[in-house]
Amino acid sequence: PFNRWPTGRGFDKYFGFLYGETDQYTPFLIEGTDHYTGDTKGKHFTTLITDKAIGYIGNQKSVNSEKPFFLYYATGAGHAPHQVDKSWTNKYKGKFDKGWDKYREEVLINQKKLGVVPEYVTVPAATNGIKPWDSLSVDQKKVYARFQEAYAGFLEHTDYEIGRLISYL
Repeated sequence: PFNRWPTGRGFDKYFGFLYGETDQYTPFLIEGTDHYTGDTKGKHFTTLITDKAIGYIGNQKSVNSEKPFFLYYATGAGHAPHQVDKSWTNKYKGKFDKGWDKYREEVLINQKKLGVVPEYVTVPAATNGIKPWDSLSVDQKKVYARFQEAYAGFLEHTDYEIGRLISYL
């Protein structure tokens, strides 16, 4: 029922996907309460939603530049599938080859150097079901390192698009 969709929950406009995941390059999009049929031109969802947000703000400000607005801007970052152009993913080539165990240790050391966490903090035990990196086969290590590269590239791309929106504001 549309009363449970964003426009039925108080939002004047809505553009995005309604489920926990969508293909980032051929997303199943909703605008208002209709399936979005506009040409996405092969753009990444995060770029599309940033373009749409900038358009919404520009239109609202052209009508009444003094009127405040609320924008709920929710990208697909972190949602599966983790897709982004290779130019973003390749920036992280080799960065995770030491594995998640070593990476967690390095992140904690950097957080301590930055003063983000106190010196007494230690790396917590791995979550059940997560195998030690050293127990994986060579092929598994390659696949999982690539997964991490893709995720990092996805997040950097999202950060870029957020920066584009902030620059517009």
